[in-house]
Amino acid sequence: MTLTDKLNENIIKSHINSDTKMLAKHYLEAANLFKGSVEEPFFLTQSYVFSLELGDLKTIKHVFTRLKKLNRI
Repeated sequence: MTLTDKLNENIIKSHINSDTKMLAKHYLEAANLFKGSVEEPFFLTQSYVFSLELGDLKTIKHVFTRLKKLNRI
């Protein structure tokens, strides 16, 4: 099983379990894995949404900064 397969599996499980904290974490991991690709902003946006839902200020600020650098905010 590849790293992307495992990450995809973790994201799906987190959605099934409605685990917002893990969704924010796994989407950020995916963004890091796909840094520099067209997929990065999508994964960052997902992480940002779930971080906002959690009120996780540290992750919110981190992801916001990355999205801003990519001209997505």
